[in-house]
Amino acid sequence: MIASGALVLALGRLGGRFSWISPPVLGLFGLSALFWAIFVWRTWTFEEPLIPTRLFKLNIMRDAVISSALGLGAFVGLSVVMPIYFEGVIGLNPRDCGLALIPLMIATVIGAASAGRIMAHHAHYKIMPVIGLLFAALAALFLAWRLESLSFLGLNILLVISTFGVGAMLPIATVSVQNAVDVRDLGTATAAMQFFRQLGAAALVALFGALALGGGRADLLASAADKAAVISAIIGAYRGVFLAIGICLAFSCFFLAKMEERPLRGGPR
Repeated sequence: MIASGALVLALGRLGGRFSWISPPVLGLFGLSALFWAIFVWRTWTFEEPLIPTRLFKLNIMRDAVISSALGLGAFVGLSVVMPIYFEGVIGLNPRDCGLALIPLMIATVIGAASAGRIMAHHAHYKIMPVIGLLFAALAALFLAWRLESLSFLGLNILLVISTFGVGAMLPIATVSVQNAVDVRDLGTATAAMQFFRQLGAAALVALFGALALGGGRADLLASAADKAAVISAIIGAYRGVFLAIGICLAFSCFFLAKMEERPLRGGPR
């Protein structure tokens, strides 16, 4: 708890208020690294650790956790930071900002349902989510490149493509881990995967928030500054946000493609 809490706090609240190399931020990063090292030491040296070490020896477990943490972080990050863009640049009111997020959520659900159906009937179940994540990364990188020239409809189409790819990845990663472990480790592996990917996603969301609102941009939004200057500042910040999201999705795609595709127990061969 101390390790993860210090990491999220450094990336989030302090990352937006102070320089990234300021003593408070560096101190929190150091505190997080120290307690993560203690956690790893305890896990590898105790006879009955909280998470069995045999789970970490599975390549499928490592690849699935990294892929899903990066993908989930990108998705949750979008849902957190996009209302600021919708309101500050597009000019939507708070109610319409919430409505504008609905297509992103629907795309995630459709992606997950589609991947689940494919997994139940096809032996090569990774193809669809890998392609989905590839297009998701390309869509995010295109947003970083041409953000200021996109219409509201074009922006939403690219966001839908990104979230559909993430949705397609999540059930594949989860079921692959459950399929790879022994029955005795099924609950532990599922819980460990959920913990680490939620932790990774929380850290990424804090990072995206710092990219969007750090460097004095939060104060600029709260002030009565010239609207054109505010819009320009937001677009500049969100270029960095979408670039970071695109990189996360690209690595999520890489680790999912790298993950071993084992035949499912009782599934198609």
